[in-house]
Amino acid sequence: MESQPRGAVEVNVRGTWLCARAAEAAGARRFVLISTDKAVDPEGAMGASKRIGELMMASLTSSVTVLLAARAVLGSRGSVLPKFERQLAAGGPLTVTHPDMWRFFMSTTEAARLVLQSAAFAEPGRVYVLDMGGEMRIAGFAQRLALLHGLRVPRDIQIIYTGLRPGERLRERLVGAHESAVATAHPKIMELSAPGDGVRNVSWERVVDELSAVSSTGDDAVVRARLLELTSEALPGALAVCDEPAIR
Repeated sequence: MESQPRGAVEVNVRGTWLCARAAEAAGARRFVLISTDKAVDPEGAMGASKRIGELMMASLTSSVTVLLAARAVLGSRGSVLPKFERQLAAGGPLTVTHPDMWRFFMSTTEAARLVLQSAAFAEPGRVYVLDMGGEMRIAGFAQRLALLHGLRVPRDIQIIYTGLRPGERLRERLVGAHESAVATAHPKIMELSAPGDGVRNVSWERVVDELSAVSSTGDDAVVRARLLELTSEALPGALAVCDEPAIR
């Protein structure tokens, strides 16, 4: 998504909006947006587009459908574990972005359980954060995984550092600089402070259409800049394009 921000707009912004409207039209009782730690004080297209989705959920408090977002870090096609396993099977080297790169780890199964539990007691327009446990240094994880395969770094297998990619941070955060998290009835689920009443006056349909129009220009730099502008500290002013209700 960092190299294709127009895709981030169409999937994470327009796609979230259309799915939320479809859920409401179908009379769904619950709609859960799976968000990401990259939505915290976003620095790239992926995080900014997911943050906009969170703000949509936080604003739609009058919908007949309970709309919420759950912020988590999940294993995916880009997860380091399957990548390291493939590299070990090939005899190395192990590729790590940076020697001081840290990440949270949670299995898809555990995350799915927590998402379902958050949906069970969720109130409209809330954003929840799943307890991800402690962070792990990726380089140390690679070394321990190599040991489990009977290999020592650097004697038997090498670690090569490839450098940070666009939009990537050394350490991820689950709560932003202008957010606070409070406990809920579940010990592993926290609720984030609301972004403010201003986002409830945003015409999200117009925001989505505007972003799609910017995206249609084909200028990735412009698209990325607009996504980051809409998720800056200037909120809700940057989004307050009109006072129409968000969903009808």
